[in-house]
Amino acid sequence: MRDMLSGAMRRSDRQITDFEGILDVLERCDTLRLGMNGEGYPYVVPVSFGYEALDGRVTLTLRGRDGSPESALESIAGALAVPGPTT
Repeated sequence: MRDMLSGAMRRSDRQITDFEGILDVLERCDTLRLGMNGEGYPYVVPVSFGYEALDGRVTLTLRGRDGSPESALESIAGALAVPGPTT
């Protein structure tokens, strides 16, 4: 998690900054949990993903329930449509 104002991680002792370490995490995972904040509340959408590492950069490809990028976007859009908690 990042502090939105400072850009610093809350738990800097868990931060992975080296490229090989980041690739190791990606290789061991099969689901990406995309966290966002909208309509005054946070939410997380789990999506499948693939990645390509080239020239020190990583490109992620998101996949939804049926394996298509479109269904990943539908999952994200569906999460946006869920009303937040009432206070």
